[in-house]
Amino acid sequence: MYRGFNLLNINENFFGNDYEKYRNYGLACCSRFSKLANKSLKDYVRKENNLIDASALQEAWFPVFANKFDVFISHSHNDQNLAYALAGWLMQEMKLNCFVDGAIWGSADSLLYELDLFRQSNSVYFDYKERNLTNSQIHALLIDSIMQMIKDCECLFFL
Repeated sequence: MYRGFNLLNINENFFGNDYEKYRNYGLACCSRFSKLANKSLKDYVRKENNLIDASALQEAWFPVFANKFDVFISHSHNDQNLAYALAGWLMQEMKLNCFVDGAIWGSADSLLYELDLFRQSNSVYFDYKERNLTNSQIHALLIDSIMQMIKDCECLFFL
């Protein structure tokens, strides 16, 4: 990464009447990089020991695309549509490929829910400590992928 920017006070008005156009364009452009194959979580369970292959799971849910993006757009869940609009604007007006994780990666919360169902299928009880461990492991995979993507992008925008 060469440079980071903190974008303050950017909102729908920045795009004038073209907000929806840029949002749709940004979402479409980012979505074309999505590699989620809608596989079952069982595809990542090693048969010999019933453990989950974390590397394969990370590659499926949070793949890293080296040298494919110019800008990493960091945003809160509430600003997701604004991030898509900014990505669409940057792509259309400046020919910059933008990484917006919501359109490209699977949701960590969705993955955690699937893991909960997988773990509970082996027991009638919900194990709170195991859930906390799983939560920290999945978020560690997510953070690792985020850091790799930021490193590979030319710049980072914080909304």
